[in-house]
Amino acid sequence: MNEYDSIAATTRAGEMVRNHETKRITKDKREIDVLLTISPLRDGAGTATAFSVTARDITQQKQTLLALGDREEQFRQLAENIREVFFVVTPNPPQVTYISPAYEQIWGRSREELLERADAWIESVHDEDRPRVIDYFLSTISGKQAESEYRVVRPDGSIRWIHARAFPVSDPAGNFIRVVGIAEDTTERRRVLDEVKAARTAAEAANRAKSEFLANVSHEIRTPMNAMIGMTDLALDTSLTSEQRDYLQTVQASADSLLHLINEILDFSQIEAGKLEISRVEFDLHDCVNATLKTLQYRAAEKNLKLVSDFDSAVPSEVLGDPHRLRQVLTNLVGNAIKFTDQGQVALRMTEVANAREETTVQFSVTDTGPGIAPEKQKAVFDPFVQADNSSTRQYGGTGLGLSIAAQLTNLMGGRIWLASQPGVGSTFSFTVPFGVARAPGQPCTQPDLNPLRQDENRLRILVVEDNPINAKLTSSMLQKQGHRPVLVTNGRDALAIAQRVSFDLVLMDVQMPEMDGMETTVAIRKLESGTKTHLPIVALTAEAIDGDRTRCLAAGMDAYLSKPFTIPQLSRIIEEISRARTFPAHSPDHQGAPIPSDTSSETLAHHPS
Repeated sequence: MNEYDSIAATTRAGEMVRNHETKRITKDKREIDVLLTISPLRDGAGTATAFSVTARDITQQKQTLLALGDREEQFRQLAENIREVFFVVTPNPPQVTYISPAYEQIWGRSREELLERADAWIESVHDEDRPRVIDYFLSTISGKQAESEYRVVRPDGSIRWIHARAFPVSDPAGNFIRVVGIAEDTTERRRVLDEVKAARTAAEAANRAKSEFLANVSHEIRTPMNAMIGMTDLALDTSLTSEQRDYLQTVQASADSLLHLINEILDFSQIEAGKLEISRVEFDLHDCVNATLKTLQYRAAEKNLKLVSDFDSAVPSEVLGDPHRLRQVLTNLVGNAIKFTDQGQVALRMTEVANAREETTVQFSVTDTGPGIAPEKQKAVFDPFVQADNSSTRQYGGTGLGLSIAAQLTNLMGGRIWLASQPGVGSTFSFTVPFGVARAPGQPCTQPDLNPLRQDENRLRILVVEDNPINAKLTSSMLQKQGHRPVLVTNGRDALAIAQRVSFDLVLMDVQMPEMDGMETTVAIRKLESGTKTHLPIVALTAEAIDGDRTRCLAAGMDAYLSKPFTIPQLSRIIEEISRARTFPAHSPDHQGAPIPSDTSSETLAHHPS
């Protein structure tokens, strides 16, 4: 039966045709969708004698419904194919109206049980997370936006991590009608993050272990080196035959080379770990550079080389920067130039290449007449452990760290370093450093004439706290040579005891000691001084040379820091700096506390009862 026969049969029976959809062609040949309603018209006896027909164009509505249907189908396909779980929940009472198939893959449970009971999924939540998840669920069905991360236990016992987010949806009138949300499996992501965290923790532990190892190695090497260098200096200051002096000077040069090697390794390690810091203090730039060249003059003289300098008059003298690291870079570059040059000269030129109101950029260029560097080697010379000559017959030794450290220090100071070299002619290493322009004259970099050190006025009583007998003897000899009166104790506990009975002008405190180390002893002394006007100057003596040691020593209450091995001028300078800031009392036999022998020999007070 076709459409017309169906309508005719209905109308003949006197029945209404309701909402019959059909298609019609308009005058302009367009096909439209029409909704027909045919109602019978009856006479007084109830017989259908005629019909009224209502036709309504529903083309637009049909197109809208079809579009909605397409969008619903697209949404369904998206929701059912994504890896995340999409869900819809209606409140009062809570009922899951939709849950995507991914739920079964992640939870390992059927969707049917969840559609029957909205809170069924909570039963799969890990016991430790369940109270928090219940709060999350109650928040969502009360119309609040919520987010949670928790674990679920699958039927096979495996655990999955879930990250869920839920959002409230309201009708046009603003009434809360449903919750929509998405839950994703973050197990793999958390596993990767945990592995990264574990790797980072392991790396940090390895870095700490390396730092501790370097600190211990530094201490173990520097402690005997302190005695070697110090005793050699003392011996060279005595009457010697020319042969004896030559032997001792050879020992001294070898010890200096070994110390330079140790410092390079420690510096490289600290730079690599990001622990090396650049200071910013006022200093005299010209004086600093001249002092550095003066220390290298004897090396050039030994090879009959000229060591010359040319300073641009535009370069200011008083600047702000790190004089220690600048000296380190200059010493490396000029020292290398001297080492690799057999005849001719080494020249240092200092010029200003940029100038602002409060900053100046200075370029330092070190030029030699050495063998030069092959072009294929030039790019790699600033890499660690790389040398221009890697052959087994190479003429010059070294670690290959010096230029790498110089490059990294230059970078840390805000500058850059580069090389120009021609084989057979020579090389020029240049670097720039930006300095602040100081408003007041900076501190000189040259070492003052420290020997003798006002021995007549300041014959100081100095407490030496040192557990190593050789270093104790060395420090005592150095002090006696300067006219001071040292008193020796071998540990912090004895130092604390004698410091309460005898007045000292200064303490030289070893950091690593048995029973009570230098840090603990200093803290204890400062605690005793609390509330009084007294302050006993304490200088840390440590064989550790890792960045941070100075900070820890000063934080413990020490006034200065001297790293082993140290020389007589270095020790004198520390004492001189402290003496400038302190007026020392005249000592006499009736001075407070136990008397100290009046001669210059040292007194050792080991294991003093406390």
